[in-house]
Amino acid sequence: RRKVVDALAVMLPAHDIAYKELDELAGENLIEKGEIKIYYQRVSGILRRYVENRFGLRAPEQTTEEFLAGLDMDRALPDSYRPLLRTFLRRCDLVKFAEFKPGKEEIRQTFESCRDFIKGTEEKEGGANAV
Repeated sequence: RRKVVDALAVMLPAHDIAYKELDELAGENLIEKGEIKIYYQRVSGILRRYVENRFGLRAPEQTTEEFLAGLDMDRALPDSYRPLLRTFLRRCDLVKFAEFKPGKEEIRQTFESCRDFIKGTEEKEGGANAV
């Protein structure tokens, strides 16, 4: 799957790939199946890959803290989006690693915050940044 995403990254803008992955995730009905942890693993992976593809950062094997520290050193991501990304990834980690059980509204907000982050930072045609 990763090779397919890498190949698409050459042909499609990072936001198009991320939106496609979010649509696929929504279609899998993981929440309805009770697979909350898997859902959060997937949604956080989508956002991480988007950040990697959009801003040219490589961090496939890093922890959230290592990933965020790399962002702080790189400075490619606009400062205004750093708190949103930090909060998003840490909340996902609570579900993935601390057995936190979010409610349906929090799950919906997680999905929407991922989509909003992508929308706010997507690259516009001609290479001009949206931010």
